[in-house]
Amino acid sequence: MGVTRQGVVDPSLEKPMEYIFLVLTPAESPDLQVRRLGILAWVSRNRPLLLKIQSCRTPEPEEVLSAVQDREAQQAVSGVEPAP
Repeated sequence: MGVTRQGVVDPSLEKPMEYIFLVLTPAESPDLQVRRLGILAWVSRNRPLLLKIQSCRTPEPEEVLSAVQDREAQQAVSGVEPAP
């Protein structure tokens, strides 16, 4: 996972893409891919989490993953279930 401040330009779009997700999982574990896609769907619908990811100081995976884990913990405390 990484973060870019400028977005990714696609000439066919009006503005740069802000979020691109790449999911790589072992071919022998399709359930793992489904779980990861579920998490990404949850992340993409969670505006506070997206804003927190955008505010990360570095594009290091550890900082971004920490933001996701913090948000999951907040939602668990509030009784809202995060994605599997």
